[in-house]
Amino acid sequence: MQNSLESVILSTTTIIGYIPSTAKNYATKYGNPFELLNPEGWNFYNYQTHIQNIGWQDYATDGELSATEGRSLRLEGIKINSFHDNLGVEYATHIQNIGWQDYVANGELSGTTNQSLRLEAIRINLTGSDSAKYDIQYRVHVQNIGWMDWSKNGEVAGTTDLGYRLEAIEIKIVKITADLTAYNAALATVNPADYSAVSWADYQTIVAANSMTGDNLQTEVDAATAAIMAAQDDLILSPDYIIAHAQIDSGSFAVQTVGDNIISQATALISKAGFDATNYVVTFTRVDNGIAQIDANGLIASIGDGTAIVTFTLTPVDGSTAATTAEVVLALS
Repeated sequence: MQNSLESVILSTTTIIGYIPSTAKNYATKYGNPFELLNPEGWNFYNYQTHIQNIGWQDYATDGELSATEGRSLRLEGIKINSFHDNLGVEYATHIQNIGWQDYVANGELSGTTNQSLRLEAIRINLTGSDSAKYDIQYRVHVQNIGWMDWSKNGEVAGTTDLGYRLEAIEIKIVKITADLTAYNAALATVNPADYSAVSWADYQTIVAANSMTGDNLQTEVDAATAAIMAAQDDLILSPDYIIAHAQIDSGSFAVQTVGDNIISQATALISKAGFDATNYVVTFTRVDNGIAQIDANGLIASIGDGTAIVTFTLTPVDGSTAATTAEVVLALS
């Protein structure tokens, strides 16, 4: 005997389809996971209006005109539907002689029928877990005014104290694209060639964990940008960069005398150039055969014949590759 459909499909199988659809009904009935098929690729919402002398119009969607313009016919009621599991629509209207009504949703009537009362204004909001990913935009055609500017996300469209009727409405739900300007600018601020290998690798771990696209929420992009900028504060400039910019050279050293420390002087030059000297271990190597005495910690014990020639080596505290300066001639007195 042929198996029924429900005995063939495993309960763990994800059903993919539109809403509403047979696929969605099946997933709900049998408890299967359900995935909405390309919700941006089809119109998952619609709306219809009730018009003076005409009644209910067909459903419109995606910014289409609902009602009339140029015929002086009032809107009397509206219904709005959303078929997206994670995105709902709520709406409230301002009615002649009544004022603002409570918000309704799920295709419920907002306004009136058979009472000859005009709609004067409307507010529309998105609800649901995906509401932060979209804007709902709407504009109305108003008696004596014409088309008003687009409103969005709960703003009032229409008038409430002029006695003017709404004559038509257009509604569209638009996916929000996050602004990546600050995010991309933060990434472009730093150059890997300028930093130690270890600190750059650590930084890239943070960048990878905060990868963003326009599909992310703006709050997520802003948080990722902040995390990346904070991680940049922990980057350590490469010793080659420091040597190229801190001028640890013969012309930058003052005359040294007994009791001075040449490692401290080199470290001071790094700080003077605006860099964090605590990120480096500074050592030196004698490259001359002079008789001046300088101990392993850089302390000058005697000036000997008045000169010493050394090189300084900078090793990042993160263990990255060190770099060595050119020869530095020290004047001792």
